[in-house]
Amino acid sequence: MDALEDVSIRLPERVAPDEVELAPSIAEAAAQGGKEWDNLIKPFGGAMHGGILPGAEGVGDIHALMDVVRTCSNILSSFCQIGSASLSIIVSFLALRDRAQRARDVQKLASNERELLERSINAIMVELEKRGVVQQRAAELADHTLITLGEKPDVGRDFVERISSGK
Repeated sequence: MDALEDVSIRLPERVAPDEVELAPSIAEAAAQGGKEWDNLIKPFGGAMHGGILPGAEGVGDIHALMDVVRTCSNILSSFCQIGSASLSIIVSFLALRDRAQRARDVQKLASNERELLERSINAIMVELEKRGVVQQRAAELADHTLITLGEKPDVGRDFVERISSGK
């Protein structure tokens, strides 16, 4: 299984199970870019959230996430290049819902890694919010995107590169 297919299946399994079947073709369209991708993500009814039932939680999340990966590819590629020990810590604490524990665990990272993590989360959230995703859902999607990329960083980096190649 190549990186594009791997991540495009693992990510929706976490965040949008109803989109698992469509996700690989959405990822492929994102990687190809051009008119096909532009038409796929065009605003629908004046809203951006994936162009499918905008604003409905979980609907069109994969469209929005693929577009965000394209937009944030530089920082996400850098995120995937953090050392494996640090990525293991990051993946573990991003899965925690206990914010106090997360705050303690993040202190285990080097300052440059903490900064890159914070910039990655913020970049994803800002871009998702621009696309009409509410803040709480954007935070959840950001966490799960980084978990998915960080679990297999080489695959994650290849995925980001493939998605962004269609810009």
